[in-house]
Amino acid sequence: MQLIKLCQQSWRAYLLQHLNPARLKLEREQKTYAALAEAKAVLIGRAIMDQNRPGSLPCPDADHNGSADLFAGNRCPNYVGYFPWRTLGINPLLDGDGEHLWYTLSANYRDHDVVMPLNSNVAGLLSVDTINDVVAIVFSVGAPLTGQVGRPSNVHTDYLEGENADTDTVFSAVQSPLQNDRLLVITRAELMQTVEKRVLGEAAKALQKYFTNPAHAYFPYATLANNGRCDSHLLISGFIPVPYPPDCPISSLPDIGVWFKDNAWMNLVRYEVASACVQATPNCGGADFITDGEFNDVRVRLIINGSGQKRLIR
Repeated sequence: MQLIKLCQQSWRAYLLQHLNPARLKLEREQKTYAALAEAKAVLIGRAIMDQNRPGSLPCPDADHNGSADLFAGNRCPNYVGYFPWRTLGINPLLDGDGEHLWYTLSANYRDHDVVMPLNSNVAGLLSVDTINDVVAIVFSVGAPLTGQVGRPSNVHTDYLEGENADTDTVFSAVQSPLQNDRLLVITRAELMQTVEKRVLGEAAKALQKYFTNPAHAYFPYATLANNGRCDSHLLISGFIPVPYPPDCPISSLPDIGVWFKDNAWMNLVRYEVASACVQATPNCGGADFITDGEFNDVRVRLIINGSGQKRLIR
């Protein structure tokens, strides 16, 4: 009976392999793209939540142990390597050929103090064919091609081919008999769109906390210049005042993260406060609110310079 079962299993495997190759190819491709998509989502999620440099990314894993390499001085030891799944807190990701994913990042997005300030104005240094301003790439290396006889190894040329196998910042997703790498990119626009949401959310939360403090019951005035100092002009449109002693502490905003100032987000977030809700009119006692689209009761409007992404406090 056991022999019969083994024969049946072998026959089914034979049928799948030889009579339905298109189905097998489709299943491999689906697994590959699912792994690439998960890797991209995890990288973006990690970048959003970084406590010091929102938007920053880990070094690749050159040792194939799942952990991002430690810095050599202030640089990643390698900028192309295995995807650091362990550092990112997930299980290993394999493509449809059973190979671990690879990964590279733009050097100016590495998670190190020296890269600050890191914000929406920092362009990605990588390019893939006609796509520029790329901050990270995840690779499915596929099955080994002719000449790639060293697997498993930590040598990138045993896995990547053509434009992807040199050491520059230019990569290619074009398939050919000499290159079977599949790539999924993260552009600056994709990454910073999500990071900006966190920035706006954190700023709004700090402003709201300031307002609900019984000692205030109003929002701070804007600063005239984007230097974080409180301003004596009693502005309602400008930039967010962040801690900058000893300038008028009654209008400073101490509850926003240090990273906001360190990464120069204070230069990019436009702050508008309704004149009905400032120190002269506590508890929003005035009549002059901000109108934005369908809303005519906006107390604060925050806008990212450049992208135009905004957050309203009503």
